[in-house]
Amino acid sequence: MGQLVPAPLSFGDVISLPTRDPRWFAKCGLQGLIALIPIFGTFEILGWSMTYLDNLRAGRAELPEARVGYASRGARPALVALIYSLTAVVLFYLVFGGGGVRTHFVVAARHEHRPQQQ
Repeated sequence: MGQLVPAPLSFGDVISLPTRDPRWFAKCGLQGLIALIPIFGTFEILGWSMTYLDNLRAGRAELPEARVGYASRGARPALVALIYSLTAVVLFYLVFGGGGVRTHFVVAARHEHRPQQQ
């Protein structure tokens, strides 16, 4: 059984709580390597983090075991984040009109049609 979570949590508790697990370095290191896997790693690390949050809510300050298998838990928040990000990109493009791309083509077109000076 792991340590109990102190209530209320101070900033120092939030930072130091994961390191109180005797195997925290191995668990975080392995999950960090899993997180490097494109797309799938994002789902895995989000699912693992949510499992840790469940442990904290239950009053247990223990990190979940490091393994592959948390992707189904992290898929929904990852997809929600993707939708929000794409929405933000579209809104940014609509508000600012894709200025960088348009400016590049306008400047390039002006240089092409400039009369040659003798």
